[in-house]
Amino acid sequence: MVLSIILSLLILILFFNLYKNANPLFSEFTQFINLDWLSFGWIGFTILGFIISYGLLKNKTIGIISTADIKAGKRIENTFEGSENADEFKIFLGFVIFSVLNLMLLVLNYLDIDNLYITNRMPEGITLSDFVHQAVTNTILSIILAVGFIVWIFKGNLNFSSQGKKIRYLVYGWIGQSLLVVVNTIVRNCWYITEYQLTYLRIGVFVFLLLSIAGLILTYFKLSRNKSTWQLLTQNIELWYFFLIICSFFNWDKIITHYNIDHVSPNKTLDKIYLLNLSDANIPEMVNLYQTNDFNDKEEAAFFRKCDASHKKDRFRQWPSFNLRAYQNAKAVHPFIHKE
Repeated sequence: MVLSIILSLLILILFFNLYKNANPLFSEFTQFINLDWLSFGWIGFTILGFIISYGLLKNKTIGIISTADIKAGKRIENTFEGSENADEFKIFLGFVIFSVLNLMLLVLNYLDIDNLYITNRMPEGITLSDFVHQAVTNTILSIILAVGFIVWIFKGNLNFSSQGKKIRYLVYGWIGQSLLVVVNTIVRNCWYITEYQLTYLRIGVFVFLLLSIAGLILTYFKLSRNKSTWQLLTQNIELWYFFLIICSFFNWDKIITHYNIDHVSPNKTLDKIYLLNLSDANIPEMVNLYQTNDFNDKEEAAFFRKCDASHKKDRFRQWPSFNLRAYQNAKAVHPFIHKE
């Protein structure tokens, strides 16, 4: 019903404009009806938004995908028959790999704990940037590879054999130590932000590390509850999707601006150019900063360009695109823009 009404209105508006452009008399007679705010872009945006909303509210099950999901199963079935040494190759490989991995992580975590929490200093010859970026890249890669290896090792009946239970305890130890590695990497990123301020890339590092923690926890539940690989994969995708939705509720430009202004290191200069290059979501904060801080010529020029761009955007804005942020921005930049 709603779709029919919307389509009817759009079709009538289309024909109204066609008739208005076709006949000057009809155009003059209907000049009190102003539809200048309508545009193909606005109509397309509205239709696309309606389709997405309709799909979310009136979702349907796709038979092929649903059947494949059911067949994949959520748990691993016990079809164990024959000798317990049926997977000797996997058993040997699992024992060797995860015994050595646990040993390496024990040494790695000992050095990290000593460096981050006891001596509290940077390793010699290593920059803070390398200290963080190398840790993030290699930590995430090592977790992905190890989880893939775990999935392969525990693909079949090894989940139900006595040897498999022993390897499982080694994997639990690896998961616990890997969680500590991720936490230590988060601490390194906090060091980096304290020293060089907050940016989108550094927020992204936190996102990847938090998702790594979630992936490790879900891997633990897969092993402890004999969940299938498909279940592990779908749970991770659902978690990532949910996390992205939650992140969309935050005004990150405003958060970054507030944090950098409030937590700039005493021996560092606030990177105003970076803040000015963010979207217009932080204009009120930048106006307050401009009124209370000294800007050099380059920063001042960038500030007025940002205000001018926001003003021009707002000047051509009409009521269908009104929003609170635009109103706040227009109010903030008004003292700095010469009214025509």
